[in-house]
Amino acid sequence: MKQQSLMEHTPGKIPVKLRAFFVILIVVIVFYFMTRTAILNWNRVPLKELHFKLGYLMFSFSILFFTFFLGAYAWKLVLSKFGENLSFLKSLQIISLTQGGRYIPGKIWALAGQAYLAQKENISFQSAMTTVILMNIGYIIASLLVAFCFGGLYYGQHSVINLFLLIMVLIGGLISIHPYIVNRLIRISEKIFKKEFLNYDIRMTYSDSLKLVFIFIVGCILQGIALFCFINSFYDLSVQSIIPLIGINASAFAIGFLAVIMPAGIGVREGVLSYLLSFYMPPSIAVISSILARVWITIGELVLFLIFAKNLKRYI
Repeated sequence: MKQQSLMEHTPGKIPVKLRAFFVILIVVIVFYFMTRTAILNWNRVPLKELHFKLGYLMFSFSILFFTFFLGAYAWKLVLSKFGENLSFLKSLQIISLTQGGRYIPGKIWALAGQAYLAQKENISFQSAMTTVILMNIGYIIASLLVAFCFGGLYYGQHSVINLFLLIMVLIGGLISIHPYIVNRLIRISEKIFKKEFLNYDIRMTYSDSLKLVFIFIVGCILQGIALFCFINSFYDLSVQSIIPLIGINASAFAIGFLAVIMPAGIGVREGVLSYLLSFYMPPSIAVISSILARVWITIGELVLFLIFAKNLKRYI
């Protein structure tokens, strides 16, 4: 079975135990410095400014869940371009049940798991795997665009270089989502894993690619707004900070995603988030916020997993 050969193939030539050691080492180092920063700056924590606002917390989860639903809809949409029919509910169920694979080093396990479960719903494994990779390419492009665009909106007026970079990223992003370029990226992915497991019968037009990236851009913006509401549930942020916060969240996600060996970007995402947040709040609060943000997202993923867990046995 092709999917079995893919699952058995471990990306890269570094031994599994050695790779796991480096992953753990990096996570420990990052969290050590984050903890050290929090402790050294603890006396500067404005305890009187900390609070708990349930309304903000619930609203943040509402937006977070909506972004999950948006991702499920996007996958259903992309699959339809390959002649595959998967309902929105099944799409959401499969994504929810396989998110845990992101916490395994290598990035491939969540993708392969998602494709494997889709096969159980009579979706071609090759089409499922190809669309999952397309989704990830689209999301990383959208994240970079949001990071630069919202950073440009906030800083561009003070720097010609930032405005120039913003224009270059926008042009690069629009070029990179062209089906021809995406197809080349898929072929590169296949060479990396040294397996022919993808479907090249891509009937997505440039308009379809733009629509997909637009959906992900909306998702990135909403996740940034959700993070803003989450932090406001325990620490007041000004409304003006929502624009840079959207860019910060997108930047942290993109950098965490590109850290291939780090499961779900653990450590890297928190490090980037705490550093960038420290420009808008005390360093100790920034560290706490970045760690709690990970817990917040994990709780959201866990809730969806538990909702669909009863259906897991049909895929085993």
